[in-house]
Amino acid sequence: MGLLAPVLRADAAYSRASNDSYYRTGPQYGSADLAAADGAMAIPAFYDGVTLIAEDIGKVPLQVFEDLGNRGRRPAPQHPLEDLLKQAPNAYQTAIEFREMLTAFAIIRPFGIAEILPGPRGVVDSLYPLNPDLVRERTKPTHSFAYRDPKLDMQERVLMPDEVFVLRGKLGRSVLDFAARSLGVEMATEQYASDLFARGARFQGVLTHPKTASDPVRAGLRKALDEYQAGGSRAGRPLLLEEGMTWSSVSLSNRDAEFLATRKFGIQQIARWLRVPPHKLADLDDSKRSNIEQESINYVTDTLLSWAVRWEQAVWRDLIVAKSRFYVRHNLDGLLRGDFQARSAGYASAIQWGW
Repeated sequence: MGLLAPVLRADAAYSRASNDSYYRTGPQYGSADLAAADGAMAIPAFYDGVTLIAEDIGKVPLQVFEDLGNRGRRPAPQHPLEDLLKQAPNAYQTAIEFREMLTAFAIIRPFGIAEILPGPRGVVDSLYPLNPDLVRERTKPTHSFAYRDPKLDMQERVLMPDEVFVLRGKLGRSVLDFAARSLGVEMATEQYASDLFARGARFQGVLTHPKTASDPVRAGLRKALDEYQAGGSRAGRPLLLEEGMTWSSVSLSNRDAEFLATRKFGIQQIARWLRVPPHKLADLDDSKRSNIEQESINYVTDTLLSWAVRWEQAVWRDLIVAKSRFYVRHNLDGLLRGDFQARSAGYASAIQWGW
C-alpha cells in the first residue's frame, strides 16, 4: 500500500464521524470503505492491476497545447499548468506520485479529489489530494463537497466545484461496489491458503479406535493430535497410531478442491474487473510470444486510453480558465509501438517508396 499509505490511514476520529446522521442520509458516491479497500489491495493480483493502471497513467507525458484554430495547435510550455502537471503539483509530491494516487483513488473509490489552492502560478497554483473517504458530494442546496478536515478536528468544510479537482471513476462508482462478492472469494482463498500452510498443510480427519479408550489415553491422543495439527515439539513428525487405531480424512484435498485452478481463475476475474490483460498480472498461460505485443497495444487502447481521456477532460473542466484556447493531451505513442519486425518492415517500405 505504499502508493496509498500517505492518505489511506485508519483514523478513530473518522470512524466516529462516519456514523454522523449527515453521512448516513446525505448523498454519497459509493459504499466502499477503508477496510474494504485495504482488504482488496491485499490481494496480489488486484494490487498489481490497480498500481499497473495508476503507474502507467502517471508516467505518460501530459502536455498543455494551445488551439490555433485552422492553423492546428502548438505546445504551450509557458502555461502554468505545464509545470504543475509535469513536475510538482504540491509541496510534497512529484507529478507522477500525484497522478498515480488520484488514478488509484478513482479505481478503488468513487473519485480521486484534490483541493485547488491559488498562488504565484495563478488561481491554480497547487493541488493537494484529499482522502476521498472524508469527502461526500452534495447536490443541495448547491452543488458542493463536504470535507471532514482532520486538521480541524474533523470539522466539516464545504468546498465548491471551482475549489476542487475531481477525477471520477467508471459509472461514478468504485469497482469495489460491483466486485465485492468476486473479491470476497479471492480473500477467502487467500485466508484458506494462509490457514493451510500455518498448520503444516495437514488436513482434518477422524481417528478410529477399535475399543473404548480410557480417559488418560484419550487425553494423550488429544495432546498428540493438537501438536500434530498446530505445532509444538512434535510438529512435523509422523503420527504414531497404536492399538489398531486408523486415520480417515474427512476434508477435501487441494486436488479435489481444484485449489490452484481456483487461484488462477481468480486472476482472470480480477483482470476482467479492471479490464487488464491477464499477462499484465503475470498470468501467461494464454499468452504467446506472437501475440503478447499486440495484447499490450490492446491494453493501451482498451484500458489506458479511457483513463487518459478522463484526466484530460477533468483537467479541462476544473483547472483551465481559458477553455477555448488551451487543453491537455497525453502522449501515448511510446506505448503503442508495434513489434520490432513490423516497425522494420514499415521503415523499409517508407524508405523504398517514400514516407
